Amino acid sequence: MTVAEQQWLEASSEAMRKVEMSTEPSSTCAICSGPCQATQYALGGFALHCCEKCDFYFAPEAFDALPDYDDAYASPAYLRNQVETIRATKDKSSFARIPTYRVFFDNTPLAQRRSLLDVGCGVGRFCHAAHAHGWDVTGIDPSSAAIEIGAPLAPFPLVCQSLADLARTGRRFDQITAFEVVEHVPAPLELVRQIDACWRRGDPFLHRAQLELSAGAPRHRL
Repeated sequence: MTVAEQQWLEASSEAMRKVEMSTEPSSTCAICSGPCQATQYALGGFALHCCEKCDFYFAPEAFDALPDYDDAYASPAYLRNQVETIRATKDKSSFARIPTYRVFFDNTPLAQRRSLLDVGCGVGRFCHAAHAHGWDVTGIDPSSAAIEIGAPLAPFPLVCQSLADLARTGRRFDQITAFEVVEHVPAPLELVRQIDACWRRGDPFLHRAQLELSAGAPRHRL
């Protein structure tokens, strides 16, 4: 296991905690409007619910919260696990072995035109891996702090911009990724529509979001 992988696993363990929750139907799915139950897991202090119809995991109580992403990106833990790792790693292609990213590189062939958009790129760790593997990468994130930190480290564009604003420009990409993004938005279907507006049809398309709850817990992928 590389240092980057170990740091990712440690950060994931800190973020997730198992809690005792009621399993009575208590909410409506943000994807299919099916009935949902609160699970025994929480992320960031918010109880995770699971749809009985499509198995989508989400935190409905978090939809009304206003997280300070700028503050999160500037936190010591994030700087240590993400920014310092980018600075210290000479072979950026090694980031492709991080479990969150590995599925992309194992299953996505390099498109002929090679353009890739990473939505919610943060400081750009996945973008560095994709760039090292030959993709023509652009990363966007609504957090100005993330872009201010990550852009000076990147030989590719990292832009402070929302996906909705980018979709209105008409620019399209061969491949679009969005790691650990869908669980942060109150309207996932609208996110998918915006992704579709930026996707150049005709090339292979892989949209995937993964939420790993903890050891022994179920995994859900879109």
